[in-house]
Amino acid sequence: MEIFSTARPMPRVNVSGLPSNGVQPVFIPVNHGNSSAPQSGALRARILYLEDEKDLVTLVQLIFSRQGYQIIGARTIAQAKDLIEREKIDLFFVDLNLPDGTGWEMLDFLNQHEKYAKTPKIIMSAQVMDQKRQMETGSEKRYAAVVSKPFQVNVLIDVTQRLLGLPRSTH
Repeated sequence: MEIFSTARPMPRVNVSGLPSNGVQPVFIPVNHGNSSAPQSGALRARILYLEDEKDLVTLVQLIFSRQGYQIIGARTIAQAKDLIEREKIDLFFVDLNLPDGTGWEMLDFLNQHEKYAKTPKIIMSAQVMDQKRQMETGSEKRYAAVVSKPFQVNVLIDVTQRLLGLPRSTH
């Protein structure tokens, strides 16, 4: 289990709103080189992003689609549970604070689900967890990594590619 943080300054894209209302800044590195994203619409993986902030899901969809990923957004646990019965998901991004429960509840559900028990799960949350809890929870195999918000896109892409066993792109 790894913990990723965003300590170095990066260019910012701001979403209108107040941080206390769940809006988080996202750091997006600028790429002036060639991307190793798949050619001709090849799909690398399908990722379910359980996040109640619609603008954040839209931003991640935009960024990851350029890398060849499909991000399927779910704003509630109920919606996510419905989607996983209809869709094949290769990886999960899970926020911890949701309108109809917690990300921990969703992680427990996924880890008991025959189809998704071994599917990688990344916690993406602004909620601070102490390191002891991260290690204890991670050792229970509830999740593979933690990416703290605000996050750097290149960190999230690197973690995603590593967990999926895909070659790294140049963002």
